[in-house]
Amino acid sequence: MLIKLRNKFLFLMFGLTSAGLITAFLAVYAISYFKTASEINDKLNFHEELEVTAAGSVALGSEKTDAVIINRIFPDRGIYFNLLTNEKGKVLVIDSALKLPLEDYELAARRAWKEHKNETVKIGGRLWQYKITPASALLILDNESVSNGETYQIRFVDVTEAKKSLIILRNTLLLMGSVLLAAFYIMSVYFSNRAIKPMKETWENQQRFIADASHELKTPLSIISANLDVLYANKDETIASQLKWLDYASKGVKRMSGLVQSMLALSKAETENTLLNKSAVNIGNILNDTVSLFKITADDKNITIERHIPAEVTAFTYPALIEQCIHILIDNAVRYTPRNGTINILLDKTKSIVLLKIENSGRGISEYDLPKIFDRFFRSDTSRTDGGHGLGLSIAKTGIEKLGGSIEVISIENKKTIFTVKIPV
Repeated sequence: MLIKLRNKFLFLMFGLTSAGLITAFLAVYAISYFKTASEINDKLNFHEELEVTAAGSVALGSEKTDAVIINRIFPDRGIYFNLLTNEKGKVLVIDSALKLPLEDYELAARRAWKEHKNETVKIGGRLWQYKITPASALLILDNESVSNGETYQIRFVDVTEAKKSLIILRNTLLLMGSVLLAAFYIMSVYFSNRAIKPMKETWENQQRFIADASHELKTPLSIISANLDVLYANKDETIASQLKWLDYASKGVKRMSGLVQSMLALSKAETENTLLNKSAVNIGNILNDTVSLFKITADDKNITIERHIPAEVTAFTYPALIEQCIHILIDNAVRYTPRNGTINILLDKTKSIVLLKIENSGRGISEYDLPKIFDRFFRSDTSRTDGGHGLGLSIAKTGIEKLGGSIEVISIENKKTIFTVKIPV
């Protein structure tokens, strides 16, 4: 499911980016192409009149032709030449400022006349675009008008550089487009993976949570089931004689009830928006009140609780959530401090954060177990053997992170464990 979601996100992100990029590149190429085509078309279609008054054959170097040759230059028209032909394609007039061999002019006329539908021909190593139009030609020879019948003008415009420029532009756009699409694809994969990462983690956490919860619930359910089986097997016995089995079943029910409550608390902390009533909270008062709740338990174990709590340490935060987190941490400290041990509670405040340290003596947490201390249902053999559910610190960590803070733990085996909490003021 998550893979399909990622692929859809990838397709959407990459597809939109590709469509935008291709559209932009096509627009650039189309604008350049039509602009070039328009300029060439203007050169092919500009109108001019030419009156020829020369008589006889004209020599071009050692070559001779019956055609009249005229040399004119129009700098603003680019490189071009005109050929005036009769209805059979024979060259009558060569109007050119270029020094091309006569054979090239005649070849150009033949190709253009033969390949009437084509727009370009290659002559003299150059590419020429041509256009054939009917022409009205009157040659004045020896001051007498001589009609040459139906005539045609073939105009040839040099488009070599223009076509090269379009090819270069096309290849450049293709290369840049390929590189950019590859880069966009890599970026799309990266960002789609990043976008789906929280969902993937949530999904994996949910699956792990269900698996762990199912495993944890098996123990109390097994206890209840086993003791009920004993009771069913002794139907004739009195209730008083079966109290031992009832007590065992009752303990299983209580354990399961506590586990369910912890699971609900964790689920609520992770999924619901419980941060509704933000206000100025005196954290010192919450700490003192919470310590008072555990005084009897601490006294039973002869635990000394040393407090360094200033009178006024406040933060603008969420009272219910911070009370829950502090309760879990104090309970954890009292629970895992051995008899005759010590708990130190230090509260301080800077301009930006409230700093809370809870240190308790004891066996500590092994280096191997320390990274797992906030995992759900984790119970270390050396520091968490009291039969707890292994959800308290997970709930505390989730709550503190919802407050925008952080929690860290340092432990020295056989000496002490220190939890450090930072909460934004």
